[in-house]
Amino acid sequence: MLTELIQNLVIPSPFGLFLEVVFTEQAVMQVKWLKEVGEQLETRKKDQLGRLANQIIREFSEYWEGRRKIFSIPYIFSIGTPFQHRVWQQIASIPYGSTISYGRLSLLIKGTSLASRAVGQACAKNPLPLIIPCHRVVKSDGSPGYYLAPDGALLKAKLIAFEKENK
Repeated sequence: MLTELIQNLVIPSPFGLFLEVVFTEQAVMQVKWLKEVGEQLETRKKDQLGRLANQIIREFSEYWEGRRKIFSIPYIFSIGTPFQHRVWQQIASIPYGSTISYGRLSLLIKGTSLASRAVGQACAKNPLPLIIPCHRVVKSDGSPGYYLAPDGALLKAKLIAFEKENK
């Protein structure tokens, strides 16, 4: 049985945080927000990176510049339940610069707004923030709500404002 090498990249964001992207040669498996970069992460020159690594760097750079609205980086859900996968797939369809409430997202997925807490839990377990833009899911009053990152709700509000400015 062949196993693919799991690699990682750390990409700076304009918000003073970093993204650690975990991937194989085929697809991204996880994106994690980091407050600081640990020494354990290897620094590689651009010419030592593979095709997908260069695509990841390019697409996140374009996103931070406000030029990329949709990521085309291949990804896989290496964790999660079938329900969570449905939530994440629906989140992926939320347009850049737009938001949707947890209740409305629940209505789209389950046909009722009564599953909004389950939708919120699925958002909290999203392994691919930004690629699957769970920051676009907000409370019914329009406030950001929870976001699994350093400075969670504040960062979520900054991401929403960033996208609205660059729409």
